[in-house]
Amino acid sequence: MNVAGFDSARLAKHQSRKRINRVALALSLAAMAFGVFWLVWILVETVRLGFGGLALSVFTASTPAPQVEGGGLANAIVGSLIMVSLATAIGTPIGVLAGIGDPAAGPTLVTLLADPVAEVRRAAAVGIAELAYWPAAAKVEVDAGSLR
Repeated sequence: MNVAGFDSARLAKHQSRKRINRVALALSLAAMAFGVFWLVWILVETVRLGFGGLALSVFTASTPAPQVEGGGLANAIVGSLIMVSLATAIGTPIGVLAGIGDPAAGPTLVTLLADPVAEVRRAAAVGIAELAYWPAAAKVEVDAGSLR
């Protein structure tokens, strides 16, 4: 094959890939536009139909007993704030300890507390590395077996 033929084959493949890329991009943008349309429509209808029912008492009054008129969302809002605060208070130190713990320094309080998180992180990294190197390792194994 001459150089000109090689260049034309590469150019044809490049043009084909560009066409496929344009089609895939157009389809993904159409899917995104379809989803955003419905989300905006739901938001507009919710605001249009529900804006009249909003008052300060919705956020400050407690939820009433069943079959009682009125009430609000105060206890639901406070409960959500408590759960988020507890999750932040528990999760932040664990994440920070996992980030600063040095397993090579030997067992310390920091590494012992962060060890479960660090183990998950190490297992994920090893799994990704094994997936990346598996085809090369399989080829070396096959080549070594064929030499015997």
